[in-house]
Amino acid sequence: MKWVLVSMMRRNSERLPEKLLSKIWTPIGFVSLMEWNAHRIREWAKHLECDYFLGVGPDDADRLASAGFAVFVRSQESLDGENGIDIYRDIPPKFDGYDWALHVNACCPFVELDSVQKFMAAGEKAVPLDAGAFPGFVDCGVVRTGDGTRIFPPPDATVWPNTKTDQKFITTCRSLVMMPAKCVGRQLFPMDILIPLGRRTAEHLDVDYPDDMDLVSAYAAYKWHIRDAHDRWSGRWSDYQ
Repeated sequence: MKWVLVSMMRRNSERLPEKLLSKIWTPIGFVSLMEWNAHRIREWAKHLECDYFLGVGPDDADRLASAGFAVFVRSQESLDGENGIDIYRDIPPKFDGYDWALHVNACCPFVELDSVQKFMAAGEKAVPLDAGAFPGFVDCGVVRTGDGTRIFPPPDATVWPNTKTDQKFITTCRSLVMMPAKCVGRQLFPMDILIPLGRRTAEHLDVDYPDDMDLVSAYAAYKWHIRDAHDRWSGRWSDYQ
């Protein structure tokens, strides 16, 4: 199967303006979410031996292109889009030579290449070429709506207050999206398949609100700055004099 990676990045988040320009610590330094996402997708594409595209607004296209990234400029209709047809409208016919497109969410900065490979491999086996899929978290316990109504297990089912015996369920994770490449930007397709990636971890932290950004910034500082600095300086003090 032939894959292409894609990320549709825009500045104008309604809940967190200019979210993708927010900077966090990363393996390449203190850079914006947009820059880190561009870098990791390019590195993933090299490792996976596939192509990639970054869809960005006109304010960022020249800067990223001059840094050697494969970019295309999103139209205003795409930047304002709220559904799959509008968001991806500038892609056809770029993906006509591929089987699958993997959309990478720039707002989930901790996803590891190993999880990407597992998701792609499992998706190739489980997803037909006229449907799409998300990764999913495996969890257990009780699920309720905002008003407290229990929806899982069903209200008439017996609930055991023991997570060792609770029935497992899967919740959607939006860090990655697998789509039939030739359909992207042309037609809607079923997206109700979930590929389990294990239990919820910090790898799939997602920035949607300001407090999410606080959490992601703090974890990134620990993961890629404070901890690394500790490891670098954990030898004898005389080694650094």
